Amino acid sequence: LCALTDIPPSMMEFALRVHAPLLETRDENGNLPLHILCASSCPSSSPKGQVVEMLLDAHPRAARTANHEGRIPLNLLIETGVNHWEKGGVRTLFQSAPEALLARDVKSRLYPFMMAGVV
Repeated sequence: LCALTDIPPSMMEFALRVHAPLLETRDENGNLPLHILCASSCPSSSPKGQVVEMLLDAHPRAARTANHEGRIPLNLLIETGVNHWEKGGVRTLFQSAPEALLARDVKSRLYPFMMAGVV
């Protein structure tokens, strides 16, 4: 999955436009592509945040969509250690789903700010 972050941005944007319906396709665990990317442990040198932004631009509702465990992309992203506010990180998901900051994660029972402090 981290290889997706190596695709030139213009090519990624084209692929997202052509295959937009796939952004609403869930895997067997109820994860959308945004969930899968947020849960991935890509190296810090990868432009993961840029791909998160592209996925949200193409399918903004994904930020508020829970998987079968009841987890949202923000919690998955923080759990991988990405807890920065820069563009493409927590701020991007917050802007798409501000109510997510008020919701406890179903797995850890922590609020996002608490998860960020623990990771």
